[in-house]
Amino acid sequence: MTRCRVAVTAGGVSALVALLVSGCVAATWDEIEDYSFTLRLYDGKCGEKPRGAWRLTVVGDEIAGVVALDEVARKGPFIEGAPTLKELYEGALRIKKDGAYDILRIDYETGPHGRRPAGVYFLSRDRGEELCETYTDYQPLPMWY
Repeated sequence: MTRCRVAVTAGGVSALVALLVSGCVAATWDEIEDYSFTLRLYDGKCGEKPRGAWRLTVVGDEIAGVVALDEVARKGPFIEGAPTLKELYEGALRIKKDGAYDILRIDYETGPHGRRPAGVYFLSRDRGEELCETYTDYQPLPMWY
């Protein structure tokens, strides 16, 4: 992602001209390499049986920080090797394509950086497996982070 710094002057005309001339455009969520988000996992439907909640910080498309937000998470698997939002989303798309679940629904949210994944619901009747992941509080990190 190209980051653009533009000085805004009265009326913002100079900023608009600078953006147009430089080719800078607002990045979509999947182009942003530095961001944070909250991951919540559930057994069953979303909100039913919490398996943990984490605040994840991603810098350069790599996990840079993980904070367990509840007691379940402090004992959970993401202290090491937490996934980025892009990895979670790409994994859900692969699983959907493979048809490994009877139902795999990806929910989306639209915001200032476009439409991004907000959660995934998985159901496998054969395995008796029902899972949910939610991705909330998405926030691009400041340029100085």
